[in-house]
Amino acid sequence: MDKKNPKYNIDLSDRSLLCMDFRNGTSYVVCGGADHGLKVVDIKAGTVSKNLYTKLYGHSEWVTCCIFFDDGRVLSGGMDGRCCLWDNAQVKCVELGNGESRGTGYAASMMTVPTGYSISDINLLKKTESEFQVAIGDYEGKIKIWSIPNNKETAVSYRRTMSSNMRKSIRHTLFCELEEKQGPVVSLQSSSIRLNRKGQNPENVVYIAAGYRRGSIIIWDWVNKRQHMIMSNAHTGACQCLRFFNIHGKEGIKYDTETGEIIQDLSSLFLISSARMDGTIKIWAIDGGRQTSNQPIRQKAVFILEKIHELGISGIEVYPNGKKIITSGIDGKINVISYPVINTKIRKIVSKPEILYQIDWHQNVVTSFYVMPQGFLITGCLDGSIAVHYLGELEEPGNERRNQMFIDVICYPNQIKDLVNGINVLKMHNYKIGSTKINVLVAASELGNLVVWECNDYINEWNMKKQEKTNTISSRIIESRGLRESNFVQ
Repeated sequence: MDKKNPKYNIDLSDRSLLCMDFRNGTSYVVCGGADHGLKVVDIKAGTVSKNLYTKLYGHSEWVTCCIFFDDGRVLSGGMDGRCCLWDNAQVKCVELGNGESRGTGYAASMMTVPTGYSISDINLLKKTESEFQVAIGDYEGKIKIWSIPNNKETAVSYRRTMSSNMRKSIRHTLFCELEEKQGPVVSLQSSSIRLNRKGQNPENVVYIAAGYRRGSIIIWDWVNKRQHMIMSNAHTGACQCLRFFNIHGKEGIKYDTETGEIIQDLSSLFLISSARMDGTIKIWAIDGGRQTSNQPIRQKAVFILEKIHELGISGIEVYPNGKKIITSGIDGKINVISYPVINTKIRKIVSKPEILYQIDWHQNVVTSFYVMPQGFLITGCLDGSIAVHYLGELEEPGNERRNQMFIDVICYPNQIKDLVNGINVLKMHNYKIGSTKINVLVAASELGNLVVWECNDYINEWNMKKQEKTNTISSRIIESRGLRESNFVQ
């Protein structure tokens, strides 16, 4: 296969890039890393448009997580325990809870960071026309829920004559603080749910799943400031991989009659979890029973798939269109696992999840991967290689799956020296130039480079290969059925 040279290979830092997020509908991406700063990059032009770090503003330790809001602002969390909300025009920020973040950039680099103050994860819970709601987890074991008014709202309300406290409240408001003595929070996931209680109107709530370093998981009902469910000692080691997904019963998918959106009710919502080192995935039913005396539900996993990766799991994703679960491993392998079939009324598994097939193209640790809606799986490896596989449709004959998987190679091992030490984040993004939609693949590397490929032509090629292989497989199936029937007649 031909080598696919990247459109841009941008040197952002001499240290690792640890996090990345895109601004929706634009060609801008923000990257944070071990150099204590963030860079805003225009991937259309291949240039750095903003460096979010100065002597007066910014982080004094590694930047571990970030969100790029639609209004152009950036929220970043670091190992210094700070959450910085960056202005969309100037290189200035406010620290959530502390107002203007002066003297926290280069001037604070020699400060001693208190133990346990690191920000571990940021999760966007909800966005409306007037605000963004975010959950922030830290190594103190706390989860803070913040409301951040959108930039237009702030611009209209902001006045120089206001007191500093009033300015702070306009920029961000702390809704609540959730804390449980389970050790540091290491991962966060959220899901909107429709609650249907007898004799009451349907209620929309947001549940937060928090994974802790001691291996426990807690499902928080943050609106009511209580624990909905607790899974103590769910895993051996830090629970770093969490994903919500839906399994609908015989009644099928429910839709909102006004908006047309899928209703995620409690009976169809499940959580898949893993710790990085135990190599085991567990599936949990969120509607696990009734709460008594405001005590959280003590839940056991409805299914456990043990030791699916010998050396540990590096990532989990869900492909809902094909009803598949994908896990990547430190052993360099990728497992494609079927959804379980569950009777949602009696909460029992009718058909257990199983490993459909295993992808073993890579020869080193799979560090990051991305699932496209079309079913293409893009995987990045510690040796800098990037491959594309097709996950397949909902049902496929088992004997033909392996022939169908492999599609293309974006980057061969050691092809790009700036990716050789590992790809920390790998994502697809799209933006428009006029009426043309541009699809790009972006890789953030361990060596501090941002590598960009334009993928419109590649995706067309992948679709053609997918169709060719699907047709070949279909003809083989028809042929094999004919042979089987003729032998049966004889």
